[in-house]
Amino acid sequence: MAPLTPVQLRVLSFVKSRISETGVSPTYDEICRGLGMSSRGYVANVMRRLEQRGAIVRMRGRARAVRVVDTSTSGRDRVVDAARALLDGITTEEIDQIGTATLSVRAELLGDLDIALAEME
Repeated sequence: MAPLTPVQLRVLSFVKSRISETGVSPTYDEICRGLGMSSRGYVANVMRRLEQRGAIVRMRGRARAVRVVDTSTSGRDRVVDAARALLDGITTEEIDQIGTATLSVRAELLGDLDIALAEME
């Protein structure tokens, strides 16, 4: 993972502490208030950069759905954690709503994951 900027480190530290305290990740508004930032857009940009750098995993379409990646683990473990985050919490009802096209994409991603894991070994 590339080194994080001081602002990214502050936001990541805040997110970690809030998850530890409450069990859920903070909203962008809570991050703004907690760190004295004035723009939700700025926080969104910082969170996007943290995700790009592999420090967090965000689950699309779900509120308060951020997981902090344990950077002390191996690359293989981080890939597995990211894949689990993508699939975490999917219920049978959601599978019916998602439809087979999305599930096919997820299955394809998992196939790519198997290839990536095999290359890491």
